[in-house]
Amino acid sequence: ANAVCNGGAGLLALAMLKEDPITKEALSHARRWAWRFMNYAQSDDGGNTEGMQYWEYGLSFMMRFATMLEQVTEKDNGLLSHPSIQRISNMIRVSLCPDGAPHGINDTIPAPVGTELSYLAARRFDDPLALWYGDHAGRWFQAREEAGKHSPGRMFGQWATLYRPQLPEATEALSLPTAFALHSIEFGILRSAPRYDVRWAAGLKGHRAPHT
Repeated sequence: ANAVCNGGAGLLALAMLKEDPITKEALSHARRWAWRFMNYAQSDDGGNTEGMQYWEYGLSFMMRFATMLEQVTEKDNGLLSHPSIQRISNMIRVSLCPDGAPHGINDTIPAPVGTELSYLAARRFDDPLALWYGDHAGRWFQAREEAGKHSPGRMFGQWATLYRPQLPEATEALSLPTAFALHSIEFGILRSAPRYDVRWAAGLKGHRAPHT
């Protein structure tokens, strides 16, 4: 049920679908095991049990597979309509801190991760917060680069470029809740004002397993 391996294998099966009969069996396995990941790691409220960094890492591979599955077979196996994908921006709401990056609960690197997923949500669901966050991440990395500061993670990938809708850059920060929680993963945040660049913010995490 590993999202990275399963998503990558599913993509390979799609790429070779008409070249080798065994790829149909591989694709069938990928489609079936995709749901093991979705049911284990993703919650209907948009929460990912492993935190922001693995939300980006694992779910990005799964969504690449889902989008290409839809392109090739005209069916997405229900993956793109999963409630957690429709509510993908809730991970941003519960994690984004005053420095412009998500808090470090569950070993998240101090950088605005998840650009690829944000642009997917912006394109598919016309999600304004997702579009702003993706563009914000680009500005964040560029500012650090211009200042000569090392940045963990990466700015953009080819999938982020493919996903981003053809819209003007989103520069105006949208409001965020001053108190927000994802009960499925026991993540919460308190902010001193309804925006990300506040005087203070406090991230909270319960003891729900599994967590990394």
